[in-house]
Amino acid sequence: MKLFATPRALIDYNTLLLHQLTALVAQHRPAQDGAFAGFLGPHVRHIIEHYEALTGPCAQAAPAIGAVVNYDARKRDLSVQTEPRVALERVAALRSALQAMAAWPDAAFAAPLALHSQGGEMGELCFASPSTPLRELAFLASHCVHHFAIIKLHAQQKGQDLGPYFGKAPATVAHEAAQREAAQAGS
Repeated sequence: MKLFATPRALIDYNTLLLHQLTALVAQHRPAQDGAFAGFLGPHVRHIIEHYEALTGPCAQAAPAIGAVVNYDARKRDLSVQTEPRVALERVAALRSALQAMAAWPDAAFAAPLALHSQGGEMGELCFASPSTPLRELAFLASHCVHHFAIIKLHAQQKGQDLGPYFGKAPATVAHEAAQREAAQAGS
């Protein structure tokens, strides 16, 4: 059985994902780059704004009592999805925010947060549920990989190779490795 990772390991994983995002965005030119603004940019903005929804309330030495995370109340700043430079600046700020969180004591990652979200077909319902920074970091990593999977499909259609693990869930990578090992052991 695998041991549970530390909060620092989850911060490092999220930081790795943001480095991958940086590498992806850095391949694109300013706003005239239709490939960025047309397809990639909206995904990049969405990922960035989700991370900002957590790092904003958690920008202190530890989350404030009563901190609220609301992924639905994003700014939806269109310059992030049309200007790679702006996206790169925002990702750099997020990496810094994650590194600040890495200095927290482990107990701070279990501090209560309120997660607010909208539901219903027209967004007419409001939900509140308890969460923690650790849980939300796990969500953000999964959410980011999900969008990377969509981006990877688009890149493959354009003949672009983003690497074997880009957009692939860690559990899938581990499962495939175990399958290969089992097949090799059976040979």
